Order: sequence, then structure tokens, then C-alpha cells
Amino acid sequence: METSAPVTGTTPTPNPIAEQAITDFFESAARRQGPWDAYRRLREQAPIYYSLERGMWFLSGYRANEALLLSPSAELQLTRRMDAIHPEWRDHPSIAKLERYIAFVDGDEHRKQRLPLNPSWTPRRMEALRPAIRAHAEQLVDDFVRAGGGSFPDRLAYPLAEHTLCSVFQFDASKLPNARELVNTMQLAFEIDVTPEQLAAADEASEVFKQFWREEYERIARDNPDNDIFAAQFKDPRFTLEDIAILAEALFSGGFDSTALTMTTGLAILLEQPGELARARRHPELLDGLPDEFLRMTATIPMTIRVAAADIDLEGHRIAVGELIGVMLGAANRDPSVFESPDRLILDRPKVRNLGLSHGAHACLGRSLAKIEMYEMFRALLAKTNHIEQVGDAVHRSRQSVRGVEKLDLKVW
Repeated sequence: METSAPVTGTTPTPNPIAEQAITDFFESAARRQGPWDAYRRLREQAPIYYSLERGMWFLSGYRANEALLLSPSAELQLTRRMDAIHPEWRDHPSIAKLERYIAFVDGDEHRKQRLPLNPSWTPRRMEALRPAIRAHAEQLVDDFVRAGGGSFPDRLAYPLAEHTLCSVFQFDASKLPNARELVNTMQLAFEIDVTPEQLAAADEASEVFKQFWREEYERIARDNPDNDIFAAQFKDPRFTLEDIAILAEALFSGGFDSTALTMTTGLAILLEQPGELARARRHPELLDGLPDEFLRMTATIPMTIRVAAADIDLEGHRIAVGELIGVMLGAANRDPSVFESPDRLILDRPKVRNLGLSHGAHACLGRSLAKIEMYEMFRALLAKTNHIEQVGDAVHRSRQSVRGVEKLDLKVW
């Protein structure tokens, strides 16, 4: 295995195989393919690799990714990154809003937003939502079975994810009937090859979404501020009403699409392993491990970016201050040095924390809720069917930033 990353005082050595794997990783989205083979090839060449072609580091090993995510010297530095690659980014609402999104801020601003939220998103608080999530999952599956099947994302995954978040945020879904379309359109702004037309559409969707949350939280602040997940923020003079509306927008959009995509991609993988599906039917207790295996295998958020705020020493490599780092979460989750048979979905796999929902300060706030949704959906689906058959091919979304299977049709009885 070549270790072609630069060390202080040396010149990095290019590795054509690693460079091609990185290119294939980025291009796999446009080809509507999963990134897993590209991950494997890069990791086999160098789990920590500096790409001369891209001018940044790529981490594809589990331990390197875990350590980097826990490092206080690895920051998001969104403003600096966007100034360098997209000087007009503040002219586009779909990108400019990220400067205030909880998932894209560092340091004191992140702590200001995150710490008051933590008590409302504990596993215990989320567990209290399970009965309602279970009831809705069973209702959706009952309708799905009566129809003989259909589109899993359209009829099951997205409706459950949307209904759950509407319950958390206490608003009627009919007020925002096009939530899925708006979120998907806004995400276009994050694509490397976004066109001017797509960026304009993302900006328009962002303005509509922002206006909805502003009006919704004006209503909540007026009528019922003590019975909302942001009750602590309403009482905190550091937060304006606009701050709270932006928090709500960020949390809703961050937890809506990714949960539904993870469920859909996870099911596509599970259907490729009929033996494991049969085991889950015979032993329903195995479903306890399903959410973590889905998160490990699906790579819904394939990579996140960090910037070295100070020199970082990582497994013998020196990442210099200011350098960009690609944190390849999906690659880490299939590292064979940590996960035996990493390309197999194994419901009773020994517990090792996967990085599917990140790690450290920016670990997903709603991770417990997402796991409950996945468990309850598949508990209901397996309990109420004797057979699940895929109809046609599963189709991957052609996006870089948030990936997964977006088309999965089923026949059930």
C-alpha cells in the first residue's frame, strides 16, 4: 500500500490509482451508482491521501476519519471555503443561509445553537415519540399492502419521515405540502456542477422555505412558545425569532430527506441479501441492529469537508493549517479493518459506532429519532407482509451531496 500523503518538508507523491478512485467517487453520482467501489480502491491505496489534482486530503479509513471528526483543530470554516470557490455565494439565498445553519457553524456560534437544543433531543425524549411513529408506520404499511405495493420512497419512507418531523415541530403537513420538492430543489445549490438555472431554482425554493418557517414561528411565539422544542430559545435573549426560524428550517431539512433516503437505500441493499431478510422475518429481534447497519452501509452523506485550523498530526501525516480535508464517512463505514465483511449487511453485527451520522461536536442531533423511524418502518413492513419483491431496477439519485436510491418499486403480499 502506498502512503503518498505529504509530510512536513517533503513533496507529495502522486498516486494515479488513488487519483482515479477519487475521480470515480465524484463521477459515480452522475452515473447513478453507489460510491463503494471507489471508496474501496482509494482506501486500499492510502487511507490518508493528499490529492495533488484536487489540492486536498481524502480520508477513507475508519480510524483516521474518527480521529479527525473528534479533533478540535478540524473546523468547517464555511465562509472561508465559499469565498475561495464561489465568490458570489452571498448573492444566492440557497447558499448564504448556510452561514447560519447549525450544521455549518463552528466554535462559540455552534455551541450557542447546539447546547440549548440537546435536552429536547435526548434518546429518552425521542423514545417518547415511538408510539406515534409506530402507529403511523403501521397505517402506512397497511395501505401499502392493500394496494399490493408501489413506490417505497413515495408511499412509505418520505411520508413517515415527514409526518414524524411535523409532529416534532408541531405543524400540520398540509401547510407545507411540497416540503420534499422544496428540500430536494434547495439541495441543488450544493452540487459541484450546479447550473445557473438550477441555482436560481434553489434560490427560489429557499426563499419559499424561509418564509414558511418565519411565519410558523411567529405563530408559535404568539400562541404557544412554552410547548415547542425551542422553548428554551424563546426565553433566551441571545436568540431572535429569525434565529429560531432558521434553526427549525435547518433541522427539518437536515433530517427529512436523509432519513427517507437511508431507509430506501437500506432496503435496496437488504433485498440483495434474501438470506438476511429471511433471518429478520424468523427472528424479529434482529431488527434492533437494522438502523445502525443501514446507516453504516448507505453513505447517504458520502463526504463532509473540514479545514485544518492548526497543524494536525494524523497517523504519521502532517495536515498543515489551512488545508482542506475530505472526510469520507461512507468509506470509513466499510473499512475491513474495523467491520468484518464490510460489504455485507449483517443485522447482528457486533456493535461498533458507525460514522453514518458523523461524530464529535457535529454528530447528528436527531440520530436517535432517525433510528426509531427506521426500526418502526421495517418492524411494520416485515410483520405485515409474507413477501417483498423488487419491481424493476433501483435507481440512484444523481447528486453529489446527499446520495441514495430514490426509486424503488415493490410488490408485496
